[in-house]
Amino acid sequence: MKRKQEIIDDKVLSEIESDYLKWQEYLNIGFGIVGFSLAISCLGTKDPQFWAIVSLAFMVIFLIYGKKNFPERIKLLRKAELEGIEELKYLGLEKKYFGFKALVTKFPLYMIAAVFLSMISLGFIKQ
Repeated sequence: MKRKQEIIDDKVLSEIESDYLKWQEYLNIGFGIVGFSLAISCLGTKDPQFWAIVSLAFMVIFLIYGKKNFPERIKLLRKAELEGIEELKYLGLEKKYFGFKALVTKFPLYMIAAVFLSMISLGFIKQ
């Protein structure tokens, strides 16, 4: 049975924007600050690479737990069978909110923490 075509109108866009701001805050404040603090803490240990790997594992669990904060409407649109203009609108939303430029400009604390912690866990940054 084919699913009903989703319509992306102003109401849906408003809902996505509101939920997106919550997701942005969760990643920047939650992951960003905690992740960066963990990265700095790892550098103060005798084995920063090991503790960075442990911290990354913790942060992955933190992200999985936080999936409930991800915009619900985007989840539904990803599962929907969109066609024509609705598909183009959806692709535009994905690029606007979750493209590379959005990651860098809207999630700076998240990106800094993730890269910093990853670089320590890979051994690029040592004490």
